[in-house]
Formats: sequence, C-alpha cells, structure tokens
Amino acid sequence: MKFREMISGMGGRLGAIALALTLAGASAARADDWPQWRGPNRDGQSAETGLLTSWPPEGPRLLWTVEGVGLGWSSPAIVGRFIYITGVVAGTEFIYAYGLDGQLEWKEVVGPAWMKNYPGSRYTPAVSGSLVYTVTGRGLVAAFDAKVGAKEWAVDIGERFKAAPPRWGYAEGLLADGDNLICTPGGPDATMAAINRHTGETVWTTRGLSDDSAYAAPLLIKNADVRLLVTVTSRHVVGVEADTGRVLWRHPFRNLYGDHPITPIYHEGRIYVAAGYGMGGVMLKLAPDSRSVSAEWTDPRLDSLATGAVLVDGYIYGSGDRNPNWVCLEWATGKVMWEDRGIGRGCVAYADGMLYGYSQNGAVGLVKPSPKRCELVSAFAILKGMGQHWAHPVIAGGRLYIRHGDTLMAYDIRKPGTGTGPNPNPKGGAGAP
Repeated sequence: MKFREMISGMGGRLGAIALALTLAGASAARADDWPQWRGPNRDGQSAETGLLTSWPPEGPRLLWTVEGVGLGWSSPAIVGRFIYITGVVAGTEFIYAYGLDGQLEWKEVVGPAWMKNYPGSRYTPAVSGSLVYTVTGRGLVAAFDAKVGAKEWAVDIGERFKAAPPRWGYAEGLLADGDNLICTPGGPDATMAAINRHTGETVWTTRGLSDDSAYAAPLLIKNADVRLLVTVTSRHVVGVEADTGRVLWRHPFRNLYGDHPITPIYHEGRIYVAAGYGMGGVMLKLAPDSRSVSAEWTDPRLDSLATGAVLVDGYIYGSGDRNPNWVCLEWATGKVMWEDRGIGRGCVAYADGMLYGYSQNGAVGLVKPSPKRCELVSAFAILKGMGQHWAHPVIAGGRLYIRHGDTLMAYDIRKPGTGTGPNPNPKGGAGAP
C-alpha cells in the first residue's frame, strides 16, 4: 500500500529541502542507550529487541510531547534516565536534559547561536562517562556535567585552530575516544583535531591536511590492528591514525558544495561513503596495513546527502538527494536491487529487523528490509512541531524519538507487556556505574 493512501486526510505536507545539518559524537554506554549521533556505533542501528513489527494507522502510542526546545534539527541523545537535546532560542543555543517522563531536569546556555542561514542547533549531544558535549554552529565546543548541567569547559575551535565556520555553520560530529574528543575545525594543518575531553586542551592536529570541515561525523574503526578515524572533508575521504593524528591516506571525493553530512559505513575492511547532488557513493577497500585505499565500485543512484544509510544483512538501504527515491544496494557489488518512492526522501534507522524512515514531508514509516522490494508495513504523519523534518529518528529503550522543530515526541514501540522505559534501574543515569 502506498504511503499517500495510508495517511490520506491526516494532514498537509510540509515542504523541505536537503541541507548539510544534524550531527553529533561520543561513545556508547548501555545496550539500550543512544549516546551519540546515529546511535551506539554511529551506524544508525539499535540492538534492541521486542519491538513492534507493525503500527496502527495513527502510529504507535504517543507517550509525551515536549514543546519549546528551540529551533534546530539535532536529534536527542539518550543515556540512562536522561534525554539530552539542543535548541536555539532568541539567538542563544541551549542544551536541555529531560527525564524519561519528559520533565525538564536541567537547562544550560551553550553560547551564542549561529544566526546566518538556517539558524538552529545542528548537533546531537555526545555523552561519554560523566560528561555531555555539544558544539554551536559558530564553533564553540562545550562540556557539561551530564547529571546536573554544570559547564566544565568550553573551547572556540575556530579561534584556536585559525578556522572559519563552513557555509552553513559548524555541524560537528564530535567523537569521544578514550580521553580524547575528536573534532573537525577545518583549519590550516588542523582539518581534524583531538582535544582532551576532560580539560579541552589540544592533543594533536592533522598536520599536512588543510581541507575545510564538511559537516561529517567521523567513524572510529580498527583494521589490521590500526585504530583509524575515517571521515569526509570538503575534498576527500580521509583515514587518520587515531592516536597521533597522522594522515595515512586520502581519497578524492567532492560534490557541488563540498558538504558531506554523513558518516561512512565500515564492514570487513571496506568503507562506503555517499554524497548528494547526484554524485552517489563509492566503496573503498582498505589495504591490509590500513595505509591506503582503492575504489571497488561506484553508484550514482543512492546519492544520500544528510539522510544517511544503514547496512543490513549485506545490503545498503537509504534515500537519495537529487534522486528522491529509496534505494537498496548490494554491499559487495553496488548493484541496485530496487528503487521506490516509499514515504519520500528522508532519514533512516534500523532496529529489531525493521527499518525506520522519517521523511522530509513528515511521514514516519516502518519497512521490512528486503533486497527484493520496498515493503512498507506501516506509516503515520507527524503533525506536531513546525519547520523542516530533518532530524534523524532515535530508537532507545523501546521508544522512538522524533524531533520536529522545537518539539520532541516519544513513542512507545515495544510489544505489549515489555514496558516502555529504557532503564530498568531508575536510579541510574549518565555517569552511573
């Protein structure tokens, strides 16, 4: 059944355009947490089970709605009993911590907001240990106590690394790696940098690499005993030694505007990266020593920009940019298995055998992944909030979280009898053992 038939009469269409936004970073905490951009492993996937395999026409049960989180497209991060989200109000960027009941726990000022083109928060908070990190579109990186919100330190990465915000402001994909916090200032000899996540002091920069920041969230992998940071700059896919910042390789990769707000996908020695504006994607094979890459195949159809993709059982699923269809690619060959309009171009996540799509026209769809066809099982419309539907969906603790403008919604997607809370120990939380 087509989406338009499933939600006829449920509301109007909110127009949207693709843009390089919505990012984050950090390390995982609990199996049912979502502590950073795109989930525990930055791959858009949750390991949760016991979730619904279909929804009623009106969608899963809405547990609560929070309004007033400010302008923005950043998704929430969920750790223990806390939900963290950022938003812009009257030119100031804030970070909020809510409880699982939707009640405000604390609220703190991050700093002056990006107010040029598309004002709003771009960054999903990153939680690691007892701290939560965020960055403004102007490049202020800040660390807060995850339980009480006290600001521990703040660094202007543009000022420190002699860099300027890219066209649409910093949409950093901060990544916590041990004691380091990886950022992408885009400065001379400092396209990427590691700062001590406890103090904000500089640890290393990528000397010899001076590409601009391109809104990408780096991925940390281990291949051939090498800990490698893989990201996309304005001109390259790059591999950087995580412990030293040494640039091991770079592969040319450009699109119309030099923006790549997407995280690479890694699997068994291969890296998949896509770009919008009709450019499509490329599969790179790492050399045995991880010090070089070679292109194995390219594909023009899945030209994902800010919407992301997921790898499930040997197939890549996602939607395009100039090509507005949903596409299924074979990982090994790049072969297009199918294309389908589906619910319309949008973001994707995966959990418990199902794909969760959130389209730029306000549709949320549940799809059974298959290389044979696009099997849309259920769909409903998001009718709360205003502005573009650009925030990525989040799955944590049996809940589906959707952010639309200044509104955050929590839906119960667990099967009956399995509860609705992500933390079986309500006294736990961020930083708790």
